[in-house]
Amino acid sequence: MIPKGTIYIDRGSIVAVNEAQASCPAEFEDVPVVKTGGTIYPGLIELHNHLAYNALCLWDVPKQYSNRDQWPGIPAYRKLISGPMQIIGKSPELVPALIRYVECKSLLGGVTTSHGIQLFSNAGIRRFYRGIVRNVEQTDEKDLPEADTRIADVEAKSASRFFERLQKATCFLLHLSEGVDETANKHFQSLRIADEKWAINEQLAGIHCAGLKEKDFDILGKEKGAMIWSPMSNLLLLWRNCKDQSSKRGWGSNRDRFRLVAFGEQESFGRTQSSLVGQSSDGVCVQ
Repeated sequence: MIPKGTIYIDRGSIVAVNEAQASCPAEFEDVPVVKTGGTIYPGLIELHNHLAYNALCLWDVPKQYSNRDQWPGIPAYRKLISGPMQIIGKSPELVPALIRYVECKSLLGGVTTSHGIQLFSNAGIRRFYRGIVRNVEQTDEKDLPEADTRIADVEAKSASRFFERLQKATCFLLHLSEGVDETANKHFQSLRIADEKWAINEQLAGIHCAGLKEKDFDILGKEKGAMIWSPMSNLLLLWRNCKDQSSKRGWGSNRDRFRLVAFGEQESFGRTQSSLVGQSSDGVCVQ
């Protein structure tokens, strides 16, 4: 890690990476300097994935669902998704190969940092993620704080305890309101501790958030929370995404309401990458 450095980019490719005080390559003496004021990672950063499942074929979703409690119990999901992962996750001779495969798959898509290393059928699978892709949940680098994660919904009676955990985190990735009905919205309301107190702060990044209403986004923004937009799974399973209702919620016209951290899943990351490459200049210094 270079605490303070400069990256030299020519037509979308990194030419050199130097300490900030080092002299620049001759061909970059007159190019513009972009000061990021942040941390730069090589490759794309993926903020929503369930990595082990990337060994399976994409599920041909048979119908529209209104919240995530509905599809795990159907026969087709057990046959094609949860059943195979139960077998693979409990087969010690398969797990190392599974992890290397899904990491290589990420790299081929341009992803060098990902998220999502839990597997219900194998709580010990985390230890196998020590490979070729950096993971935000266990970075193994003292200068890179790890993100905390939670897939299960937060119950209203646990909101205060969850907030205590949230305040200790550097970043907390929470699957939040994955659905479009009142059941999904209720999971956001469960973050209310008291009338004007919520288990939300700037460490919280909610994944999905498809069940949030306009007033909920106001609260999320007021408390400095963030959202990770996951269009691929939202559209496949729910047939609706947060942006579809932007005119109703004012999201399109008032982005200060909350922070949109990033798109989730590889399809959207690919689009983001193409957009960035298309906008890059012939030469640039990024600090």
